[in-house]
Amino acid sequence: MSSPMVPLLALLASTFVLAANASNVTCSGTGMNWYTNFVGESPCRTYERLRQICNPAFQVGVMRTNTPPDVCDEQLADCCCNSIAFALAMLCLNCQQNIGTSSGYDAGNFVHDHVVHA
Repeated sequence: MSSPMVPLLALLASTFVLAANASNVTCSGTGMNWYTNFVGESPCRTYERLRQICNPAFQVGVMRTNTPPDVCDEQLADCCCNSIAFALAMLCLNCQQNIGTSSGYDAGNFVHDHVVHA
């Protein structure tokens, strides 16, 4: 006989998985509200949706603070190895770190060219 707690535990576990992913696409403060107010979603969510065009299972993780903040390791790199994806990844990094317009993470010299032409 199955315990009625098993479905409840499964539901709770799936909720935590969804919440963990949501935290990676949700800005950690108000620093990027200008983007969210204009576009209607966080830059991390926009980046995730762009990457999901080529890989529907892609989920944004915690962005690295050294640049580039994410890697383009997909078999089909068209959705992650371009200037738009690079810019969105940089915006997502600033979103996750709650950095607004006055300061932020800048990519080092030639990082953009290396990522886009990889």
